[in-house]
Amino acid sequence: MDWVERLNEAVRYIEENLTGEIEYEKLGQIACCSAYHFQRMFAYIAGMPLSVYIRRRKMSLAAVDLQGGGAKIIDVAAKYGYASPTAFNRAFQSVHGVNPSSFATGTRRALRGLARQSRGMAPPGAPVPQNRTTRAFAGISAGFPGKERAGARQNKPG
Repeated sequence: MDWVERLNEAVRYIEENLTGEIEYEKLGQIACCSAYHFQRMFAYIAGMPLSVYIRRRKMSLAAVDLQGGGAKIIDVAAKYGYASPTAFNRAFQSVHGVNPSSFATGTRRALRGLARQSRGMAPPGAPVPQNRTTRAFAGISAGFPGKERAGARQNKPG
């Protein structure tokens, strides 16, 4: 099992436990590293910290629950681990840009949620999407000592 498969397993664990307790140590075990290194690796690959990903996923699922119209905000808040409706309201509004009560009562506008990320993890052999980090480390990882990253200072003999 390579690192992409382990990372996808960890994302599956997150998705299965969004309404429960997500243990960062367990994520590290799934990915065969420490919780600290898993968080760093996840942030590097996903482009956002693990805690932000989890919060956005919870708020996206909460929006789906509220969209049906039958759920109470306090019940949805409790389902996703928020002790108070105020904390849930603050988190929902920071992610989606609208408070949950106006969303639940009919204000349907485009939300800024987050879709599940495991589809975005590249399978082995797939081309790696280019971003500033992959371009910056391309020369280093390829083992070409003459290749410098863009914008790096050059030591000029003086």
